[in-house]
Amino acid sequence: MLQYDWLIGAQYKPMELLKSEWAAIRKSPAWAIDSWGLGCLIYELFSCTKLSKTEELRNTASIPKSLLPDYQRLLSSTPARRLNSSKLLENGEYFQNKLLETIQFMEILNLKDSVEKDTFFRKLPNLAEQLPREIVLKKLLPLLASALEFGSAAAPALTALLKMGSWLSSEEFSVKVLPTIVKLFASNDRAIRVSLLQHIDQYGESLSSQIVDEQVYTHVATGFSDTSAFLRELTLKSMLVLAPKLSHRTISGSLLKYLSKLQVDEEPAIRTNTTILLGNIASYLNEGTRKRVLINAFTVRALRDTFSPARGAGVMALSATSSYYDMTEIATKILPNIVVLTIDPDCDVRQKAFQAVDQFLQIVKQHHDKTSTGDTSTTSMGTSSIPGNAGLLGYTYVLYFCCYFNI
Repeated sequence: MLQYDWLIGAQYKPMELLKSEWAAIRKSPAWAIDSWGLGCLIYELFSCTKLSKTEELRNTASIPKSLLPDYQRLLSSTPARRLNSSKLLENGEYFQNKLLETIQFMEILNLKDSVEKDTFFRKLPNLAEQLPREIVLKKLLPLLASALEFGSAAAPALTALLKMGSWLSSEEFSVKVLPTIVKLFASNDRAIRVSLLQHIDQYGESLSSQIVDEQVYTHVATGFSDTSAFLRELTLKSMLVLAPKLSHRTISGSLLKYLSKLQVDEEPAIRTNTTILLGNIASYLNEGTRKRVLINAFTVRALRDTFSPARGAGVMALSATSSYYDMTEIATKILPNIVVLTIDPDCDVRQKAFQAVDQFLQIVKQHHDKTSTGDTSTTSMGTSSIPGNAGLLGYTYVLYFCCYFNI
């Protein structure tokens, strides 16, 4: 202290140090001078001004009321009565708040048991909204991303990560959140995999086609053959977001094989939604693949399914993809199979069948009219024949999914 005393400005020195009362200093608690210095620091922080003379410390207008008693004890004129700075953090009312408790929990996450983690992370999304946004994004978000990446955080933490990530710009999200999400797809934790798929609509658009095709899809695809029907269903649903980003090679070489198996899945809702998904991703298939896959999937399997919503989905899928079939396919493969369903036991299936028959007969009739007048241009009705077909497919998908799992 003697050697470095000159480094400290007089305004920051307690009276005993300013007067060089070394005997009194030796008898004082070890923290006495440091506590005084902490009091000076608190003054400067809250007053936003540099302390110029010791007397200014008496101006407490800017000190928070919950901190004021401890501030005054730190600056006691009697060294022995000064507050120990460690006690300030442990017992001070000002430091007992949600922000510090949250940061402290995250910093010692590895010492917490699974029940504590689960409870904490389920509350974190709502809690984060009450905390200072800048601290959440610059302190809590990196801690949370690291905890998830290295396996110390529970699956509910992903909800909190995405909630915080939604407050970032798209560029920041791609840098600070997306890499962690991509790594999580390789996790063997089923709860993590379920959470990733449940929230895919929140980050799926941010994934590049290359990342989806080369890093994400391989891990997601394992869910198609999972023993859990719920996970198979979520995997299927995720393809609405991921399929548009897959290469044709991946779709025709891998995805269609999985969907072929799911069309005969033991769960009727999965069979139904597989048909609906095929109708939605038909535009991403090339002409050869569509001819090889669609009619067989919709007529041979979907229209003959024992589950009536699956048959209805097959009819809707054919209607939605009508522009992909030539006249011979419509006349010999599609219409004969749909006409049978006009006497289906289920009223909804019959109604859809009558609509589809009208649609495809109109396509054939237009072809006949053009042929009769010598017009050889291709007749294509497309999905516009029944307004809103694409929307119906999407809506039905969600409807079956929610009903089946009682969501």
